[in-house]
Amino acid sequence: MKTKILRFMLASLIMMLSVAAQAQTDADPSGQWSYSCPEAPYEYQSGKLEFAKDKDSGKLTMKFIFGESVASKAFTVEKQGTSYICNCMVDNFDIVVAFTRQGDTMTGKVMADQWELPITMKPLTK
Repeated sequence: MKTKILRFMLASLIMMLSVAAQAQTDADPSGQWSYSCPEAPYEYQSGKLEFAKDKDSGKLTMKFIFGESVASKAFTVEKQGTSYICNCMVDNFDIVVAFTRQGDTMTGKVMADQWELPITMKPLTK
């Protein structure tokens, strides 16, 4: 009897931890993030991104932040399973940013024309 109770408690603990880990992985990436894309052309290798919920549609959007006050238009980010995908335009180039969140970082790829470049994002502290 004691063994069955211990097994039940252990199984319950494992299920609760897996649910908590899943919730943390799927957390909305809202806020400002710094990005690093070392294989991109020099001027695009690092910078800032801002993720926010659109007030009207409720959809997640992404903006590139250039300098202190200049931002690109907001591009819609779609969630597909555990990944996020954003079709956007930078300096008249169509690019696709595909990434997944893993704890406090996001990793993925930037795809443009024939390029497929790795990108890493980390949250900016306020």
